[in-house]
Amino acid sequence: MKSSADLSLALLAGAAAALSVACGSLDGHTGTPSTLATLRGEMTESTNLSVTAPVRVAVIWLEYGPSYNVAEDLPVQPAFPSEFVIQLNEPPPPAALPAGNQGLSFQVAMGFVVAYEDLNGNGKLDLVQNDAGVFIDKIVGTNPQGMALVYLQGTLPTNDGGLVDSDGKSPSLGYGLYSVVPCAGDGGDDGGIHPCVETHWFDVSTPYDLQISDDPEINQLMCANYGTTGSESTGTGTGWSVATQGTPPGGYPAPGAMGLLCTGTTSYNDSQCQVVHDGLCEEMTSCTTLSVSLGSAPAPPGWPCP
Repeated sequence: MKSSADLSLALLAGAAAALSVACGSLDGHTGTPSTLATLRGEMTESTNLSVTAPVRVAVIWLEYGPSYNVAEDLPVQPAFPSEFVIQLNEPPPPAALPAGNQGLSFQVAMGFVVAYEDLNGNGKLDLVQNDAGVFIDKIVGTNPQGMALVYLQGTLPTNDGGLVDSDGKSPSLGYGLYSVVPCAGDGGDDGGIHPCVETHWFDVSTPYDLQISDDPEINQLMCANYGTTGSESTGTGTGWSVATQGTPPGGYPAPGAMGLLCTGTTSYNDSQCQVVHDGLCEEMTSCTTLSVSLGSAPAPPGWPCP
């Protein structure tokens, strides 16, 4: 299954597409005394994480081109909890936005805050290509699931219905925080086909915790092309009749289990997926689906579809 960092990126990528605006990259410049916004928060340890090198904080900006840009790279004390403060001194330069989008009156850039061990001691977060063999640094924490740092510039659309969040709030120009999370309750409004999500705009000054983790999957944020293309998927499927074959292997999934999709009251699909890596940064999602039907049999104990 995908890590929480992967899920965050997937949710935010879908949300960004729903906004129907152009996404660009930003580069942080701190040579001017002015500060447009201050991003602050705290790194709180959720596991028995041990660090062997200085811990730093960086912002990784999505660049819908060949790579990410890393901006506003700042050191923090290698102890948890530890506060971080990032001064955002300039908006994204026009040259950082994708070619062909310069004429748009409204643009958005999206980035993520990460805490990482600077293993080679060069004072910056090193991104890698798929053929690098190993990661150079180690990410130990990132934004809460589904949260991103955003920058909006230009003129907000007059009809900004697509920008209004689940609380009825519209964003402001400049820096802010944007959150996309699953809806409370069953987490989906269409059997998992079209997941239900809530969106929220927050002021950039809203403090939040970096989620500290020793999950190696979050290191994929250091892939130079991560997020620019979706992972390739493959899968196989088989059928199963309860009337003629009895209980399926492994029994019946619990109601609401991940991968379960009821296709009526007498049948369901049970999909189990895993991510298979090809190199550091390329991956494939491999799924097996078992299609189970009652046939002429009555619903047995544990049948998951009411």
